[in-house]
Formats: sequence, structure tokens, C-alpha cells
Amino acid sequence: MQVQVYFMGDARLIVAGKELRIAKAKLRALLFYLLHEEEVDRGEVSSIFWPGKDALHAKASLRNSLYELRALLGVDLFSASTRERVALSSRLVLWRDVDLLIERDQGDRSMEQASSVFLDSMELRGNEGFELWLATLREAYHMITVHYCNTRLEQALAQGDRERILLLCRKLLMLEPYNEDSLRRLMQYLFEQRQHNEALAVYEEMKKRLKEDLAVAPESATEQLARFILSRKQLGPEGPASPFERSGPMVALQEAFSPFAQGADYQSVLLLGEEGSGAAEVARSFAQRSCDRFLHLRLEPEHLEDPALISSWDKEWEPELRGGNPLEILVIENAQFLHVSARRRLLAEFGSKEPRRFFILTAPPDALDPFLSGSLGSLVPSLRIIDVPLLSLEEVSSFVHHSLPGRRLGEEEAQSMYEKTGGNLLLLQESLQKKGQERELLFRLFRSLTPKQLQLLEATSVFDEGFTDAMARDLLPDQEGILADLLTLYRRGLLEERGELLFARYEVLRQRIYETLPGFYRRSLHELAARSAMKLPLSARSMARYEAYHWNLAGKKRLALAAFLRELEAALDFYDPLFPAKVSLEDVPKEFHQDQILVAQRLEAIGREVLTLNASAEDQEVRSLYLTLEYLRGRSLIAGGNREEGIEHIARMMQEASHHGDSLRLFQGAVEYVHYGIQKEDPELMGRYTTFAREVLEKASWGADVFLRAEVLRLEALFQETLGRHKESLAVLARAVRLLEDAPSRSLGFLSLAGIKNYKGRALEGLGQYEKARAAYEESIALVEGKVHKCLDILYADYGRFLWRFGTPEDAISALERAIEEYAILGTHWKRPATEAILGLLMLKEGDVKSARAHLVNAQIYHKADRRKHEEALIEELNAALSTS
Repeated sequence: MQVQVYFMGDARLIVAGKELRIAKAKLRALLFYLLHEEEVDRGEVSSIFWPGKDALHAKASLRNSLYELRALLGVDLFSASTRERVALSSRLVLWRDVDLLIERDQGDRSMEQASSVFLDSMELRGNEGFELWLATLREAYHMITVHYCNTRLEQALAQGDRERILLLCRKLLMLEPYNEDSLRRLMQYLFEQRQHNEALAVYEEMKKRLKEDLAVAPESATEQLARFILSRKQLGPEGPASPFERSGPMVALQEAFSPFAQGADYQSVLLLGEEGSGAAEVARSFAQRSCDRFLHLRLEPEHLEDPALISSWDKEWEPELRGGNPLEILVIENAQFLHVSARRRLLAEFGSKEPRRFFILTAPPDALDPFLSGSLGSLVPSLRIIDVPLLSLEEVSSFVHHSLPGRRLGEEEAQSMYEKTGGNLLLLQESLQKKGQERELLFRLFRSLTPKQLQLLEATSVFDEGFTDAMARDLLPDQEGILADLLTLYRRGLLEERGELLFARYEVLRQRIYETLPGFYRRSLHELAARSAMKLPLSARSMARYEAYHWNLAGKKRLALAAFLRELEAALDFYDPLFPAKVSLEDVPKEFHQDQILVAQRLEAIGREVLTLNASAEDQEVRSLYLTLEYLRGRSLIAGGNREEGIEHIARMMQEASHHGDSLRLFQGAVEYVHYGIQKEDPELMGRYTTFAREVLEKASWGADVFLRAEVLRLEALFQETLGRHKESLAVLARAVRLLEDAPSRSLGFLSLAGIKNYKGRALEGLGQYEKARAAYEESIALVEGKVHKCLDILYADYGRFLWRFGTPEDAISALERAIEEYAILGTHWKRPATEAILGLLMLKEGDVKSARAHLVNAQIYHKADRRKHEEALIEELNAALSTS
């Protein structure tokens, strides 16, 4: 029987598609209490709902109420699991909205718009026990909803879904009314939509709330954003904002101009920005909006070289300068081309009292020192210098949205456009609307290049992710002097160096060169580039991505799919639920959740291509691709929380691998089964597949891989520890440590080594060697701390549990609270129920009953996801302790 229960917002119960209602407040409260708890002690629930009765009569009242619920609902939702407990009927197929808050189903968005209040409007007046339960659950789900919304906001930002961004920003602000990060995100979004009044209204509302409730002012970043929005507010109808209203330089200009507009002495500003930064556009946009009258002069190199041009410039400009306006803004573009005599003229104008003039000059950064060392140097005390960098990724996305109303870039599209243009405004404008704006830039960059240098530029245009001089030689093996030519291209601004690699200075120019190459030449270059991949100093994931890209463009479909799958496998290695055998720090994603979403999406897309190929061809190469796909599908499902479905994929993959003799996939499948056995607390499954993995490894040609051997030893040690064989476990772990410490690339196995140290701590703890155990736990944390968040949740949870039993309460609380922080960052909950329960016991010992009860609720909520037996015992211990406190 299908049962749907909605706890968030107004309580709702739907059985077999029909919504059922209970009018009596007490019966209704009892119903939803039991539906949430799922299984509960009769004495506990009786004492909550009938606190004035003795135990016998209270249990009788509970029994009568259950009969009444069955009569009113027409179905029996509950059964007596024992004489002392009430549980949900085993015939029910239960769906609960609150479970969506802790599951990692990225596709379901129903909870984004749901109420954030647990059992909103439900109350049971005069019943302190139920009200305490209700208040505790509301607080727990409040925090869980905050984390859920933050995670979903990251997803919305990754996808560029502005409507969801707005919805989630508003919801987070409602959940945390003093959170100014959420406020600024909302203000920025409203500003981009040209909703100035609404953006300022939410700011004023926050400002008032902070003053009245906390007696503090908003953060400086919030006030600065509000001032900027206020300065941009228009009196007329609201429409798309100017694409040149870059908040950083605009705010700085406004801060310099405001005192001048209010009567202060003359002020001048020098905007420093390279060609394409948009410094001149920023200056003109600010002048147009800030003053009724502004003058603009664009200087060219000939103004500096030919003093005779100054006289004609004076004639053109002088009548304007002598106009009678009381306030003017003068914008001088390319001020580095001011001739010395023109500088003297400018000095004279600075000293003029009528009209009052505000000067905005623009120049490239490398002109600053010679510019100030000339006659304008005496103006330094009144000259404010403002840097105008090339556009950031966010500004590129915003510029496109403002320039083309209705066009909204997702994260990948914005990143691609940013990389192609380098944030250069001229190139960005050219990519949106072809106006020939890049021609002058191309002319200046390409003139006087030799044919060899142009050929080198053409050949290396296939490298969109950087290259080395050795890779350039692979493409043009017969060409001499490549290193000298690369140096010339670098000095001319066509190449730039990032780390150990060379890149095209502007991606859009590289793309333009690339598109002019004949198709056969491009394919040949891409094949040569793919074969030179080993010369790149890249991690496993980056290497696979590089090869996939070039094999694909070389027309080698199967090689490209194999490389794509290797890339996704390297990504999934990081999301392993325990301790990855081999991980490069270069492969650690900056945005954990966003990367995981993208990996799942790409696996689905590539999977369709592999399945299509598998249906049309039968050979060893295609079978290998199919086995890899099934393996990665299983791992992706497991990493996403769908453990049972994932292990089914692994089982199918192992059957196929056994049939075709693919020992590597058999080994990897066995390792996944060991992890599955750990999660299911099944020692027999763990032992069987650990032995199988070791046997496969010993026979395989690739079995010398030290990281895989260490992985097997670590799992074998864990199996021994599960059986209580602490000495045997320590001996196996010592072998694993020696392997990793002697490995040629020790840094790749740091997470595996952390896991080994963690298991060593457990074994020493089992032997009663507590000081050594503590040292091992601390070593495991030190290997990871400051590098990644991955695994720190488990490492701190185990360390905190150890300190709870053999350390001080203060140290235990500190470690366990850090574990809770890491769970929130990673979005995981492996071992979280036990962590919450132990924290609750510690808080109760400290006399903090409220916190202890909150941890109990969290433990019960997260326990429903895994239902591990030893965690259930800790939860029961905390529950019993609270009942007698």
C-alpha cells in the first residue's frame, strides 16, 4: 500500500492516492508523530501524549487511540512489532517529503518550493512533551533545510538557472534573516534584472532588522553594493542595465566623484586598464549618468609624436572648455599620448575655478610610471588611481545578459566564452555581434611575423588547454628554431605562460586561426597532439580529458570514448565513499557538488554513445568500452546515494568481465562489493570479495600497481578488524604503509594512507594501546587537513568517538563538532547518526539537555538513510538517557 506523508508545511497524509484527514487535534498529532518516528516504545509515546496518567492507563489510551485512527482512516497503518513497541505496518510503501532533504536526488526540486517549517500550524496546547518534540524537530529540519537550499543554490548557479537562484536566495533569507551573503546575492540578482527599487527595499529591510534586533549596521560589502545600486537607479522605466556598469570600478568612481559633486576641491581619476578592459567605456558610462555635461577626447599615438596636432586639438576643445556650465566631467581616453605641451595645458585647466571640472583619464597599466614622472606628477596628491581589470567570469555572463536581453548563460557556456575572450571586452563584443572590432587588434598582433612564426601559430592553435615547446616540435618536426619563434610570439602578446604551459593570449583569436585551417590538416594535427599527451605535466583526469578532446577531433571515435570514460573514472575515484586509492590534488574539484552533478550528466551522455556503438559492433574494443560504462554507472549511482541500484550494475559488469576475461574490471567490481559489505555490515561479504580481489590482483599483469595493492591490503586489514583480529590487522596495515611510502608518486596515495592510519588507530584501540591509537588518528587527519575536505568527515568522526571513550569530553566535542561541519560541506552522512548520538550524550553529561535532544533528533533522521545496527544502539542509549534525565 502506497503511503505519502508531507511533514513540511501543513501536515498531509495520502493513502493509495486519496488524502485522509483527522479533525481531532490530539489524534492528528499522534498520527504524524508515529509516521515520523516509524517505530517507537509504547511507554515513550504514552508518556508524551498522556502525561497525567499512570503507565498502565496511558498505554490503554494509546491502544484505544490506535483503534480510533484505524476506524477513521479505514486502513491500519501501524502494527505491534513487539508487545512494547509500535511500528509502521510492513505492508506500507512509505514516501516522506522530509527524506528528500537528506537524499542526493538532484532531479527532484519539490522541496525547493515547499514550506521550511516542520508540521506548520500543528500544536497540542498544554502538552509539554509533544511541544518539546515538535520544537526540537522544527529546529533540526530548519538547519537541514538551510543546508539543502545552499546545496541546491550551488546547483542552480552551476546551471545558470536564474529563476531558481531567485527562489532559493529568498528562501535562504527567510530561513536565516540575518545572513548578508544571501542578501547580497539577492540584491545582485535584482539589480541585474533592473529591479532597483526591490533590491534597495530588501536592503533597507535587512538594515532595519539588524538595527532593531542586533543593534548593528550591515556589513561594509552590503552597504557598498547598496550605494552602487542607488547610484545606478534611474527615474524612468526600468530596463536592461548598461553593460558597462561594472560594480567595482563604478563604486570607486562614485566614491571619488561624490565629494566633488558636493563642493569639494577639484578631483581627478586615472583609470588603468589594458586594451579591451573597457576602462574608457566605464568612464563614459559613468560620466553620462553622473553629469548633465561631459566632454570626451580620444587620443592616438600621433598626438604624442606630432606636437603640431596639439594646436588643432586646442581649437576643437577650447570652445567646449570655455562653456559656462558650473559642473563638467572631462573624459580623456589614452592619456599616455598627451604631449608635454598638452600636459601643461591640462595643468592650467585643473586650476580653473569656473566651470568646476572632474577629470577622468584612462591609460594602460604600463604607462603609469612614465605618465606620472612627467608634468602630471605634481597632480599625484589629487589624482586617484583605479585599476580596471579585464572582465571576470561573472562580468562576462552579466555583460551578455545585458547586451542581449533574454540571453542567460549557464556556467559551462559562460566559462567557455570567458576562456575564449580572456575577459577582453572588444573580443567579447565581437563574439556577440560581428562588427570587425578584432581586426585592429589582429593587425597589431600579427604584423611583422615571419611565415615560420605564422605556421607555428597555426599549428599550435589546436591546443586549447596549453602546450609545451616539445609538443610544438611534435607538430612541426622539420621546423628549426621553434623555441626562438615561441619566444617572439610570447613577447608579442600572442602567447602567455601559465605554470609550465603556454596558452594563446586570447582564446577567440586562437579559435579564429584554427577555423581557417583545412579539415585534413586539423585532423592530422589533433592526432599528433593526442599522441604527444604524455609530454604534458597533467594529472590522470586532466590527461584523459586532453586525450579525449584530441582523439574526438581527429575522428578517432573509439579512442575518444575510451578517454572520456577514463576521465569520468578519475572523477569518480574522488567520490568513493571511503578512501580513494589514488587521487591527485589537481583533480580535486573546486565546487564539490557542482562537479558531481556535471560528472553524472556527462556519464549519461557518453553512455548513450557507447550503447549505440555496442549495439552496432561486436569486438574486444567495444566490449571493453561497455564494461567500463557499466562499472562507472554503478559507481556513479553508489556515489549519488542509490546503493542497491548501483551494486546491480556492478554485478552485471562482473558477469560480463568474467565471461570476457577482463581481470581489471573484475578486480574493481570486487572492491565495490567490499565497500558494499562494509556499508551493509556484512563481514562474510567483505571477506569473500577481499580474498577474490587479492587473487585477481596476484594473477594480473597490472598487479604491480602499488596503489591497488595497498588498497587490497587496507580492505583486508579492515576485514580482520571487523572479526576482532587486531594484531593481524596491524601486520597487514604495516605492509600497506611500506608500499605507499616507497611509491614513486607518494602524493597520489595520501587519502589511501590516511585511511590506513585511521584503521591503524582502530586496531591499536582494540589492543588497548590508547596513546598510540590517538597518535595514529591524529596522523590520519594531518595527512588530509588543509588539502581537501574529502574523508575529513569520517576521520574526525572516528577520532571523536575514540576521544569520547578514552580522552577528555572537551576534545571529543571539538572533534565531533568538526565532523559535523565536514558533513555539511560534503553533503554526506556516513557515520553521522553515531556522531550525532555521541555528541548528544556528551552534551547531556554537560547538562545541556536542549542540545542533547537536538542531536538525538538529527541522529534519528540520518539513521533512516543507513540503519546501521551499532548506530541504532547509540541512539537508543541517548534516548534512554534523555528519558531519565
